[in-house]
Amino acid sequence: MSKKKDIDQVIHLISWWLSKIRVNNCIDLFDINRIAEDVALMLLNEIYEYQLDNLNQTTNNHSAIDLGDKKNGIAFQVTSSTGIHKIKKNLATFVKEHQKNYPGGLRFLILSMEESKIKRLKKNKTLKRIDPGFNPYKHILSEKEIIRDIERLYTADRKRFKRIKQILKEEIAENLMKAD
Repeated sequence: MSKKKDIDQVIHLISWWLSKIRVNNCIDLFDINRIAEDVALMLLNEIYEYQLDNLNQTTNNHSAIDLGDKKNGIAFQVTSSTGIHKIKKNLATFVKEHQKNYPGGLRFLILSMEESKIKRLKKNKTLKRIDPGFNPYKHILSEKEIIRDIERLYTADRKRFKRIKQILKEEIAENLMKAD
């Protein structure tokens, strides 16, 4: 029962976070997206053992990528947009400007609960034409993949799971309490 309670808490916190991002974006309050990059950075580093840095802290509004891990050679674009145009544009800019520095490729973390739109993005064949090494099924992450990977850690690496849960509590639950 402890596992179910812990996973339910993770789901609740991530769902609240994504809902808050969606509502803020609906009323043109986009500052939350910048804050979300830092939360995403902490979560991705802990879940996948990356060493991501927030590139927007060194270069304001960094082109095509928000987070970079030089050691693993990968970069992330953190976005709440599910539009194919933005994905194509950022992927093309990445290939042109950043692929040499991040040979492992670009990943997208889509902070949206619109799973049907995310599924359509993953099926889009034009993305492979922009970057033949880009695999939409592996390189586009949504809440579904994040939650599933956190759940796997519950059994595989309980210490990391607890650190992830702590990040969620500190970065999201405290804001949830303020909203009440």
